[in-house]
Amino acid sequence: MAAEAGAGRSLFAARFRMLVGQPPMRHLAMGRMQEAARLPAESSLPQDQVARRVSFASATGFHLAFRRASGTAPGEYRRSGGAQEPGGGGRRG
Repeated sequence: MAAEAGAGRSLFAARFRMLVGQPPMRHLAMGRMQEAARLPAESSLPQDQVARRVSFASATGFHLAFRRASGTAPGEYRRSGGAQEPGGGGRRG
């Protein structure tokens, strides 16, 4: 993103954080988790396909990231009907 914006990584990250309110990678990760939360409600995709759709190389990595963001495993989230938006109340590490 920094190269696309014509800036160095540090300068880009500082400006992005000032404008958006969070670092670029956190912003992207939250977007991925929000998309991952939306997919089970709108499709019957298995967890490994949801992981690939939101750019995770493995279902395990996706599972761990989703749990960290939402405080619940992806399967539990799906079964509960998506009561909590990922990125909005899970553990922060």
